Amino acid sequence: ISAFLSVRQALNSQVITNLVSLGDSNIEMDAIHVMGNEFSQALIKTIKFRENPSPDELAKQLELVYQKFDKILVNA
Repeated sequence: ISAFLSVRQALNSQVITNLVSLGDSNIEMDAIHVMGNEFSQALIKTIKFRENPSPDELAKQLELVYQKFDKILVNA
């Protein structure tokens, strides 16, 4: 969480902000919500990957996010 908050200090908290978290643990998901509370207007989007995936499963997850990333950012 402290790493997320360190990044937040470099950002303007008054700007509408898209915060996207990609990860396989709940720690990333919790951290992005804590960081989002530091902004006056934040759109928080979380993508939870499968924990301990095989290399092929991870590649498929990453490919899917890559294909849909623009839509993820645009949709609230």
